Amino acid sequence: MKENKKLLVWTDQYDTAWGEEYQAEHPDATDEEIMNAWYEEADTSFHDEIANLNIPVDGEILVIKTLNLWNGQKICCSVIRRNTIGDLLERFMDGNTFYVDAETGDFICEAYHHDGTNYYRFREISADAPNDHIDDLIYKIEDGEKYDRELHAFTNPFGGRIAKVYGWEANANDAE
Repeated sequence: MKENKKLLVWTDQYDTAWGEEYQAEHPDATDEEIMNAWYEEADTSFHDEIANLNIPVDGEILVIKTLNLWNGQKICCSVIRRNTIGDLLERFMDGNTFYVDAETGDFICEAYHHDGTNYYRFREISADAPNDHIDDLIYKIEDGEKYDRELHAFTNPFGGRIAKVYGWEANANDAE
């Protein structure tokens, strides 16, 4: 995936600076105690972010998945329902990072595993998007065809709504 400015929502990836600060406050802590404290911190912040993103989702959600597997890359899609944006936060793999791409406004999860990194791109399907158009969009994505025009015509990014929660500037061309 192209690297853009990532506005971090949540990650369970160990933060060395956090570990150094924790160790300065707890000089006798063992490596195991530091890691356990990190896991506890990450778990608490995970639930905090779900609550922070208690923003209603009115329609269905298109998930564009770029799966990096042991036998190569596969791109597929699914349509899901969630009540809030916070409900999209899930622990997909061994490690997870959720962020807003500041350029596109897309809400993305990077899910790390032993074979690589999977990417989950979440976009809300427009209420007036005909089902056959969404089916065609999914076909184009999975078939490797160009699909940007249809994606922007029939779906909206979550970035603007998420950016308001955190006071960020991100592409806000999504539906309010």
